[in-house]
Amino acid sequence: MADGKVKGKGVKERLWRSDESLHDALVRLARENRSLTFFTAFLFLPLLVTAIYYSSIYFLAPKHVSVGIIAGTPDAKVMEAVRDVLPKTKERMRIELKTFESPKAITAALEAGSLDMGVLRSDLPFPTNARSVINLREISVAIAALSTAETKDISALGGKNVLVVSAMSDAEEFTASVLRNAGVKDAKIGVAKSPEEAAALLKSGKAAAIAIVDSPDRGYTRRIWRGIAAGGKIELLPIIEVAELATANPGFTEDKIAAKAISAKPATPEEELTVLKSGYLLIARATLDRAYVAALAGTMYARRIEIARTAPTINAIKTIDNEYVTSSLIPVHDGALDYYRREQMSFYERYNDIIWLFIFYGGSLFSGIAWLGQSMFRTQREHERNILRDMNGLLSRVEEAANSKDIEAIARDTEKLVGDCLSMTHQGQLGQKRLTAISLGYDAIRSALQRRRGELSSGGDGRTHAADAQVASG
Repeated sequence: MADGKVKGKGVKERLWRSDESLHDALVRLARENRSLTFFTAFLFLPLLVTAIYYSSIYFLAPKHVSVGIIAGTPDAKVMEAVRDVLPKTKERMRIELKTFESPKAITAALEAGSLDMGVLRSDLPFPTNARSVINLREISVAIAALSTAETKDISALGGKNVLVVSAMSDAEEFTASVLRNAGVKDAKIGVAKSPEEAAALLKSGKAAAIAIVDSPDRGYTRRIWRGIAAGGKIELLPIIEVAELATANPGFTEDKIAAKAISAKPATPEEELTVLKSGYLLIARATLDRAYVAALAGTMYARRIEIARTAPTINAIKTIDNEYVTSSLIPVHDGALDYYRREQMSFYERYNDIIWLFIFYGGSLFSGIAWLGQSMFRTQREHERNILRDMNGLLSRVEEAANSKDIEAIARDTEKLVGDCLSMTHQGQLGQKRLTAISLGYDAIRSALQRRRGELSSGGDGRTHAADAQVASG
């Protein structure tokens, strides 16, 4: 006999209305089962939507990354422009700018973990947990003296006055760093108010040399050279052993000034000159999520035209080349490498891991779903086969019934089977495709019972027609 979860006396009376056929009752119960499923789904749907909403707020809310800057510098303007552009992108990050008084304070904050990113010059001491992201701009210094002076290279500037002429706020500090790394001791570094003042002090002998620190505004630098050249013929001083200095301090690199590149009168230098240059790097903590670093680098490159409207210095940014990756004083952040290498990869190279994971796990997932669905349908078909098999068995028993007692037993089994069908339909264990067959089987059993009861009654079985009708009812 087919199994059902709701069995026993009263099932038929509870689930089968007196004014409907068995087929109608089965269809109604199947419909009620679907309605109950939909009701349950809609009951839990608001909870699911709420959970998804708050999960999205937690996981998809923009990440705020703190960036240390020194107010008034070109790099500060760049980062301010980037901060304003980021909300217009789809990136899930924002930057919060924090102002510091000196590079040393930025370094300390990065080492303490209270700062995520910062802008530092590459020749300065770097935090041990720092990784470079972008080379924002480069800076170099050219030191010049009157051609009539005895000073022929910068090694002779020890203990002498050197005037710095530049539009950059940290030009004096950078010049001191170059001279210190070049072995020039006790040079007295000052800042000239204008190129004309520097030229006058150089001509009067109060200054032994002038240091011109390159600026992103190359037009301003050219005006400086013209103003200084008006005070007399100048000559650029070479730095001895530039390559050795750059090797000793990877924060410095070599820079070339082509012959006659400076349009003074006469043009200088007469031959190509090698000087030292440094760079302003955007750096990040090594533990900062690489996805955010890659997103920031990508925004700075992709939105460069928009950023340049308020911060033209953004046009000076450079990618970190392979040579710098292996020879830099500080390693390149993994997030920056992700972006740089991603830009050079094909679609398949970028996403091959995701593609293969989708193929592998997606195939397994779909196979699991198909297996689960097949199992559910297999269970349903088993119930249907069992019921139809039991109905065929009841029909066979009707033909073999020898007396009214057998007929009553078959009628009771039929009632029980109908109760099982009703309960399983109510629980969604029977498909609608078999409901008509089950209804027809039930009608066939009732007709067979009535016919066999009539045959036994006419053959003198001893049972009354009223009793036979009572057994076959239902």
